[in-house]
Amino acid sequence: MGRKKIQITRIMDERNRQVTFTKRKFGLMKKAYELSVL
Repeated sequence: MGRKKIQITRIMDERNRQVTFTKRKFGLMKKAYELSVL
């Protein structure tokens, strides 16, 4: 049983888009740091 397919759309609200980007960037940086420690 897989995940439900979601529609990928551009976030029109500038502020909301910025917040989402910042959260994702932080998560990616955390993962990159974890990989660099190995």
